[in-house]
Amino acid sequence: MYYVFFTGTAGSGKTTLVRAFSDFLASAGMEVAIINLDPAVDSVPYKPDFDVREVVDAKELASKYGLGPNSALIAATDLLLTRARELKKP
Repeated sequence: MYYVFFTGTAGSGKTTLVRAFSDFLASAGMEVAIINLDPAVDSVPYKPDFDVREVVDAKELASKYGLGPNSALIAATDLLLTRARELKKP
């Protein structure tokens, strides 16, 4: 089993790369699981197997608490970490 993480700044093409890479692996007959760890992404051109936005949404936090985009991402990460054990369970 292999794990590949794509990281980069906003607008650098991570989402496009994830889609292309997962399509490539699937066409080669490999099993692929996609996990979206961006709680602020508007949409993704694929169906993730796990989407962090189902647990915490940075835009909701920004609206609810009057946070800016960076603070909302930090708050979303903090909230996600408080549920890490729960999410880790199968």
